[in-house]
Amino acid sequence: MFDSCSLQVKIIDKKSTNVVDSLRVFSDYYFDEVMKNCLNAVSYTSSFNLDFEIQDNYFGDVIVCDLNFDGLEDLAVIRNSGGNGGSEYNFYIQSENNKFLLNEFLSDTMRFFPSKIDLKNKTITTFSHAGACCLNERVFQCKNNSVSWEMRSSELNKR
Repeated sequence: MFDSCSLQVKIIDKKSTNVVDSLRVFSDYYFDEVMKNCLNAVSYTSSFNLDFEIQDNYFGDVIVCDLNFDGLEDLAVIRNSGGNGGSEYNFYIQSENNKFLLNEFLSDTMRFFPSKIDLKNKTITTFSHAGACCLNERVFQCKNNSVSWEMRSSELNKR
């Protein structure tokens, strides 16, 4: 039998303190300390906690960044503490009306938070363990005016 849990993430406007959106995240497995410390959040847009120590593909519990290169803040929320490849995330893209929509392609296909974000080429790159001796590098490119994604490459590199 699998253990599971869910959490609710509330997005609050700093100026008005109003809740602008709420996300429900379901997980099969979280380490005990997940979502218990606000210092496990990172924002690439405000430079908050950029010195966060990344270990085993764990980039933090909640990460604010612009994933689809449209100038709006998007969110990555940890959904599983991970196994061999590391932590897996759900990716939420902010719409023009300030709502955060789950991006199924990024959440289901990319899964890991990108180690490299290339603004010029509109690509994001993930690295994850692939067995005991390989590293999988996958490059995803944003297409169609920030609406859709495609995997550009996937390579196994021996260490």
